[in-house]
Amino acid sequence: MKTFTGSVIKDQSFFMLGFGLLMGLIFPFFTIWLLKLPASRVLTPLYFSMCILAGLIVGICNYFIFRSVVYRFLSNLANRMILFQQKLEAHRTSPDLESSC
Repeated sequence: MKTFTGSVIKDQSFFMLGFGLLMGLIFPFFTIWLLKLPASRVLTPLYFSMCILAGLIVGICNYFIFRSVVYRFLSNLANRMILFQQKLEAHRTSPDLESSC
């Protein structure tokens, strides 16, 4: 599977930040449409920047949640696979295996 950065976790972080940024850009227009707020109050630089900042914060939080859950699981799985490979290699090269045939 081809990745943008060579790391699935880095790609995931960019996607999460990008999605947070997109939500921050869309949210002001969504508030005008759904909440019927006046555009003069919503379409201000302060409101836009706060929405973008909130979106980026959500993206960063999602990355850390992902890292703490999925990355920890994958690291644990990789360590168990290495241990299994070492045990398999030790069993394969064991002299007891040859004498049992």
